[in-house]
Amino acid sequence: MMAPIVHPYLGWLGEWIWGPPAQAPGHAPSLTQRQPPVQPSKSRGSSHPPPAPSSNALGGMAVGWAGGAVTFVCGIRGSGFLLARVGMAAHHTLAPIAGAVCVAASGALASVVYCVGEVAITKSVSAVAHETTELAMTTTPVEQATRAAAHGAAAALWFLAVGGRYRTIPHSSLMYPGAHARESIVARPFVYADTKERTVINHLGRTHGCHTCGHRPLLSNFFGRSYNADHQPPNKFISPPTYFTTPIVRFYPQCTQCSNSQGGAAMRASGRNVSIPLISSHFSAYGLPHLWLPTSVIVDQAITNANANAN
Repeated sequence: MMAPIVHPYLGWLGEWIWGPPAQAPGHAPSLTQRQPPVQPSKSRGSSHPPPAPSSNALGGMAVGWAGGAVTFVCGIRGSGFLLARVGMAAHHTLAPIAGAVCVAASGALASVVYCVGEVAITKSVSAVAHETTELAMTTTPVEQATRAAAHGAAAALWFLAVGGRYRTIPHSSLMYPGAHARESIVARPFVYADTKERTVINHLGRTHGCHTCGHRPLLSNFFGRSYNADHQPPNKFISPPTYFTTPIVRFYPQCTQCSNSQGGAAMRASGRNVSIPLISSHFSAYGLPHLWLPTSVIVDQAITNANANAN
């Protein structure tokens, strides 16, 4: 049976939960007296293929992946609320950097859950306790931090490679182009969209969703969902045109719920410095970038091969 991969983070956690591994009488090495891992001996001339994974091992991998996928989505979702608590919104300059850090942290946490679920299904508690404490004796905190960074970087690269944007992690301000803003059209200050402009805005909304929350129903192209043409900046905050300056205003597609929230906030606001509510992403805006893959397995294997080649 294929042995499940034990995540390096579990070493310290396992020793804290189950205590240090049992040692022979008169011999009790501390964590600082770490021994290199024992390499399994290979018999020469052996041509037997490796055993196929059993159903128990495949079940453990499935459970681990499901737990990691849920953890990844919840981590991204929770990161947006944490950023909102400190005032970070999608229109800020550092929003993409903050979003990338949140995706990487969520990916590293998901890899921990993946390995916990896999080991819990494929091995007994006593075997897990022995392996995790033994791993704590053979790895250093620097190695564990390195692997954590590698797992987070792999998740962040996957998110970006399949079309994700780090700016969509923070919440959107109603007074600025939202986290999901992509295409827009030129608007006239203090003038609502005409029929032709509404047609274009509806097309953009059905393609990219609401620029504030990203809401885009699955069958919106078939049922003809309508979107409002949102002035950005809102009419209340547009500076009147002068002989020398003309305000730049654009139309973005916006769903009815965000439009109503923006109207209420604009009526209560008396200036740009007031507290404006931030809008989180709608679940319909989640797609392939939010699907976590067990890249930690690939990363662990690459690190193991690199260490073997170095030795």
